[in-house]
Order: sequence, then C-alpha cells, then structure tokens
Amino acid sequence: MDLNQSLTLTIGNISRSEGAVLKFRSFDSTSTFSTNSIGDSVRVVVNNPAGLALVGAGTGLTDKAIARGIFGGIAPYASDFRVSDYLSQERNRQQFTGTHFMTLDAGNILRPLNSNEYATSLIAGQNVNLSEMYTVARNSISINALRLGNLQNNNQTGGFGQDQSTLVDQENTTVTLAIDSEATVSIESGMIIAASMGSANNGTGMVIQGGGTLDFGANEAIIQSNGGFFRPTDGTYQGSSLEIRTRIAGTGGLSKTGFQNLLLESANTYSGNTYVSEGSLIALNNQALGNSKQVYVDALGNFIIAGGTNQGAGSKITARVLSGDQIVLRSLSGSGQVNTWPGTLKSTTWMLWATPCSFPACGQRATRYSGWKEISLEEPPPLPMTSTSATPASFPPPPIKPTTSSCYTDRCATRPPGP
Repeated sequence: MDLNQSLTLTIGNISRSEGAVLKFRSFDSTSTFSTNSIGDSVRVVVNNPAGLALVGAGTGLTDKAIARGIFGGIAPYASDFRVSDYLSQERNRQQFTGTHFMTLDAGNILRPLNSNEYATSLIAGQNVNLSEMYTVARNSISINALRLGNLQNNNQTGGFGQDQSTLVDQENTTVTLAIDSEATVSIESGMIIAASMGSANNGTGMVIQGGGTLDFGANEAIIQSNGGFFRPTDGTYQGSSLEIRTRIAGTGGLSKTGFQNLLLESANTYSGNTYVSEGSLIALNNQALGNSKQVYVDALGNFIIAGGTNQGAGSKITARVLSGDQIVLRSLSGSGQVNTWPGTLKSTTWMLWATPCSFPACGQRATRYSGWKEISLEEPPPLPMTSTSATPASFPPPPIKPTTSSCYTDRCATRPPGP
C-alpha cells in the first residue's frame, strides 16, 4: 500500500496466507510513521490485530514482536536525479521503499522499526541489522529477524525521515554475513531483508555465505531483496542483489519478495512451496530449490535457472495472476553450458513465455526442453493461446494451435491475438 503523509489508514483486520506479502510505503523521505494523529505523519491502525502473526519476545528495545510477512518504511533520501530522466529515476527511488520489519505499537498501530530498535550485531533473540562489511557467526545462534544494510528512521518527531540528510557514501561496500561450517544461524520469524542503500559509483552488495546453515525451522522463509545505490556520476538509482551462498534449511517453504535479485548458490535442503512475487529468484545450484517441488510465480515475480544447472526434477512451476509481462522460466547460461528443467510448467494466465527459445535471433544459449514433461493451461482462457513455433520434436504439443509468436533480444514471448 502506497501512503501519503498526514494520513491515517484504518484496517479492520489483517490475515496472511502462505506466500503473501504486504508492504506499507511512504514515498516522502521526510515523512514519518507514527502513533501521533497530527503533524507530518502516516498512521496505520488495525482495529482487530488478532490476525497478525507477531513473532518476538517484546521485552526490550531490540526484540520487539514483528508481523510475519509485513514490511514498511519511507523512501530513501531524494538525491539529485538526472534531469533528463527525472520521472524514471523518481519511480526507481520509490521501488526501494518499505524495507523494514513492522511492529504493533499502542495496541493497534502498525509501524516500521526505528534505527535504534535493531541490534547491530548478532545477539540471540533480537531483531538484528548488520551494516558492517564482514560479520562472522562462529557459533550457532538463534535471532528473531535479520536485516542487511544501513539504517533509517521511520518514526521521528520531525526533521528528515532518515538518520542522514544525504545518502551514506557506500563505495564498493558489500555487507557480508559469514556462517562457519559448524555453525547454524536460525531465524525465528523466518524473515530476512536485504536493503543496503547509499551513494556509490561502483555498486554495493549483500552476501550470506560460508559452510554453515541458515535455518528457518518450521517457519516459511520470507526473504526481501531490495537493496541498491544512487550513482552520482549519471544521477541514476541502481539495484543490488542478495546472494545466499550458504545452505538453507527448513520445512516451511520459501517466499521471495523485493524488486532486486535473490541468488541461491548453495545446495539447499529446505522443503515446502517456493513463491516468487517480486523481482527475480535465480537458481545457481542443482539443489538450489532443495526439496521444494512447487514454484509459484505471482504478480511481479520472475524465475530464472542459470549456471549450467539441472533443476527441478519432479517439480512444477505454476504461473498464477501476473501483473505484467513476467518471466515464468528463463535460462541464463555461459559458454558451453546447458540448463535443464525436467519438471512441469503450468499457467493460469493469458501468456506463456519460454526463455530462451531456439530462434537464432534471440541470441541465447541452449536450454534443454526435451526433458520437460508438460506445458499446459490449468484453466484455458476463452481466446486462443499462442506458443513458440520452434518446438523440439520431443516437446509436447501446446493445448491450442499456435497463432502468433514474436521474438525479442532476451526472450521469446507468446501472447493471445489482439491489439
């Protein structure tokens, strides 16, 4: 939900289903989320908060109970955009909004955590924010939630809505959490946010690595990748990925949100469904999806396999309600690499995309289609559906005869006839 300053939003109740994410975003970087009903503030009132899944002891400043699957916050500080591209850069700035956990205050007011409500090192049971370039977990520890990146205030009584009136200089900065091979970092709420934001010409990054384990237990892993940086040399906002190079364990599935990439680079063991609702989830290991057998691509999500991997044996991708021309399955390969998806692909949408395709004009390397077991519509629409015309011989025929197709530089798109 996108909010304006000096606004009170009243909600009857909030209940969450698996894979769902809710964000409260204020695009004014000088506004505040507050319990105060007057002044330059945004208030989110929940009349019946019983439906909120709150996790955390709530006995001190940095262990506040936070709402599972709900994020909020103000926009980054507005820097000097490239004048010729002002509207695009303002839109890009807004995408980096809503990157904090939210807690319940005054009984029924939902607000983002402030900068002083995070522990700044690994402390058991706390909501932790790491902004140093390198933090090592040498022993096993259980924390309530994890955020990577610099902090900002969301509930000040006045002045700027961030700790700084300008963006922090973060040139060549990568925020890294390294988990030793004998250690396990457990996330009690299941939530991780990667949201580094600063001023840099050469980029920033966020990495969780090491030979240890990132364990979500029975909770759904909810990971928001939404970091970036403002590049002063050309006045543009750029995105930064979250790379997870350590093993992910748990039985509650995994949900990816946030407009930036999430790279899964290790052999994971988690089970349950995998959801992608925003940005791209990129699988770079044969076991990146662990024991998950169902990938749901929703809204603004994209799913990508890369690195010459064989993904998803016995698994299914289901494209549900999409918000635009999203990539349900795309292959990115280096020289001589072949990516394989031997599972099933189903769609309930009007479009079916296959990426890359075998048209020479696409300029993409090989994807092994022959292992795919099925491409079909669970509920065929009333109008004809198109499909890629360059179909390998072993590829099952589409449910409806192809009518049109078009190829672009990075993907082949098929769409129903019409304007």
